[in-house]
Amino acid sequence: MSKVKASLGFVLRDMRDHGPIWFVGLMALAVINYEVTNVNHARFAEVGLPLWKFALTAAFPAFWVLLYSYFRARDSQRLQHRWLVYGLLCAFMVGAPLAIYLRGRSHPMTEAQIVFFYEAAQYLWLVLMVAHCWYSRGVAATVFFFGVCFLYGLSLENAGIIIGYFGESQYKLYLGLPGGLYLPAPLATQVGWCIMFYVAISVAEFIGGKLSWLGRYPVRMAVFTSLLAVSLDLQIDPLASLSGLWWKWNAELPAFWLGVPLLNFVAWFSAFLPFSLAYYFLRRDERLTDWRRAGRMLLWAPWLLPACMLIGGPIMAVYEGGFHGPTYQIALAFLRKLMPY
Repeated sequence: MSKVKASLGFVLRDMRDHGPIWFVGLMALAVINYEVTNVNHARFAEVGLPLWKFALTAAFPAFWVLLYSYFRARDSQRLQHRWLVYGLLCAFMVGAPLAIYLRGRSHPMTEAQIVFFYEAAQYLWLVLMVAHCWYSRGVAATVFFFGVCFLYGLSLENAGIIIGYFGESQYKLYLGLPGGLYLPAPLATQVGWCIMFYVAISVAEFIGGKLSWLGRYPVRMAVFTSLLAVSLDLQIDPLASLSGLWWKWNAELPAFWLGVPLLNFVAWFSAFLPFSLAYYFLRRDERLTDWRRAGRMLLWAPWLLPACMLIGGPIMAVYEGGFHGPTYQIALAFLRKLMPY
């Protein structure tokens, strides 16, 4: 019993100290378990994509867990058998998803149950990441990541729905507006931006701190953080988009990655890049307190939204062969509704 308590205590302390990478690892296992166990397997036949292709996407978050753990093991002053520990972790990060895939039993959920558990999980992770940020970075940083980031993510998520790129109409909790109106994006997906910004930046900062050619340069760190975030979404969004489980894409947008349009990943990169650039440049200015950094980001956030379009727009134009592709046609249809005459 004492060994069990000691092991549990170690795990809890490690989650306290390295919460964001725990999020990455646990989410990787949760998503593949959900695909194997809780999704009706007929959905995979509906989209014409086999389950194993979805399961393989666990490799993206697993890579970051292993890289993060490699640096921890390499620099540890306590470990006597670093490579043994790292080898065991590699075996677990490969073996656990494989075991879930091979031995998982199907217990499909209804669509209502799926939505309920997704929302509940988002709010649970929000509480855990807020607590971790408060503990490890302080109040000002918590306000930044879960205040300023929330407003930024709120703008991004609702803009995508209002323009008509996707829809999220089946959730339970939405933010109300004056006059009895509600924002079209559910609260769960909006807080998801806070979580992902905090996790991606935290993991990127840790890895950047181990690689001098990366961590010393804000532009490199911003690009690295954005690519890291997109790589995590390569596992999350295929499941979320599967037959409209959590959100439904505009039918005009062609599938690119396991049913997900390229626009989704370009939008993620375009959203993370300007925000990360501003964050890392502000962090480099040692004259600024955390409160001043949060205040400046709040003032800069409205200007970051046009920057997202300036980054993502040309990428989509090149991919779609010009401005006549579905990305721009959907946007033009939205503008025509605003200016019908």
